[in-house]
Amino acid sequence: MRNMNVIIKQFIIATLGLVLLNACGKQTTFPDIIREPSANHGQVRFYNFVMNGPTVNFYANGIKSTSIVSATGEEAATGVGWGGTHPSIGYVEIPVGTNVKIDAITPKNMVIPANNINNYEKSLLAASLTIPKVEGLKQYSVYLCGLWDKVTQKGKAFYIEDQLPGVDTSKVFMRFVNSGVEEAGPLRFVVTNRDTLIGSFIISESIPYATATSFVAVPYGVYDLKLYTMQGDSLIRNGITLNPDRVHTFALRGNILSKTPIAPFIDNVQNR
Repeated sequence: MRNMNVIIKQFIIATLGLVLLNACGKQTTFPDIIREPSANHGQVRFYNFVMNGPTVNFYANGIKSTSIVSATGEEAATGVGWGGTHPSIGYVEIPVGTNVKIDAITPKNMVIPANNINNYEKSLLAASLTIPKVEGLKQYSVYLCGLWDKVTQKGKAFYIEDQLPGVDTSKVFMRFVNSGVEEAGPLRFVVTNRDTLIGSFIISESIPYATATSFVAVPYGVYDLKLYTMQGDSLIRNGITLNPDRVHTFALRGNILSKTPIAPFIDNVQNR
């Protein structure tokens, strides 16, 4: 019976792998992590925050790293759109090594808008960057940000290393990433626990564009978030419930200097 259980487990794992590969067409794909993470791979989360930019899929050294479900067996016409992250929680795997190239590419069969004012193209290299060194079991985040340049057909991109904190069931961990627009400059990020006995915490006094704070431990609870430019422009998001021993990234998407045409937003994702 024990041998039969082992065979069944191996069959299920193999089947899941085939489903993920087929969902992304005939390309080689690093799937979402459905087992214990491998020491032979790094881990990455992708963010598409480039305003007016196209939907994209992400590749690491030419290997597709975002798995979008398709009912046809061919690559889906959709990918990670504006405001989207992949995966929803945690990370996907990428190759280890030096000078790992990350490319954001529009799907080869994406639906082009009829007016196409932003000059989208199929299979377009929308952004790229190089991570000098990807180490096994280490975590990284890749951001597309800024405003889509419809002339050069490019968005801006940067990456950060995610140094996740250790386990602490008495706290919740958070950081802030300035992934809005360069012209907004450094940003101040303050969070306030609705329990008045706990009060406010300054996560960042002045975090530059395309950088992140370290993870900060605060008491768990319900928080109101406030983001400021050095000139006094502000953005607020209220009523975020944060549970013990969770690790969260708050990041700006959009232009805090302008409320139109795309309203800025403080994004919240769970790293762990």
